[in-house]
Amino acid sequence: MQVVQVVQVVRVVRVVRLVQVVQVRVAQVRSDASYVAAARQLRRRRSMSR
Repeated sequence: MQVVQVVQVVRVVRVVRLVQVVQVRVAQVRSDASYVAAARQLRRRRSMSR
């Protein structure tokens, strides 16, 4: 019984770590996308001011 419980705990820990990694990657992608969008807006504003 103990071995089965350990295996289950290991699986849960792996899943939690995977979820955390995915969340971090998604956050990075979102921040990068927002940064790119802001850069594009700045370029558009500069071109419009000219």
